[in-house]
Amino acid sequence: MWAAYSLLSGLSAGDRVAVVKYAEAPQAILDFTADKQAAAAALEQLSFNLGFGSLNLSSSVSKVLEWLTSVQGKKTIVLFSTGLDTSASNETASALQQLNTSDVRLLAVSLTGVLHNPKPVNKKKSPAKNSTQIAQQFEEADSAPEADG
Repeated sequence: MWAAYSLLSGLSAGDRVAVVKYAEAPQAILDFTADKQAAAAALEQLSFNLGFGSLNLSSSVSKVLEWLTSVQGKKTIVLFSTGLDTSASNETASALQQLNTSDVRLLAVSLTGVLHNPKPVNKKKSPAKNSTQIAQQFEEADSAPEADG
């Protein structure tokens, strides 16, 4: 989360920030504000867990892009994510198309460093039941097409 706090501290006084989280769908935590302390407090409410519920990344990004069409000025989404996406495959293509044609930048910050390169497992412990599923989903996320720009 240090990246988020560094980003906040580097913003100009007039810059506005909103905080949104996603799982099945995006949920606004904090509406646009120039109050950096309120934004930091909203970020502290977030928790990042590795799980296998609905992580509709692409459809959530599409919805946020729709929300931003009425916002004036420069817009950037800073996305903190594992990259795992349970959205339908056509949603991924749609989100990429929206990004390529919008005036919104998307900066992705990966939360997978430790998850992608885990520390060696104690030989007495058996690997997690879902470790194969995790590896497969990361492989799919790594090979997903990127937006132009």
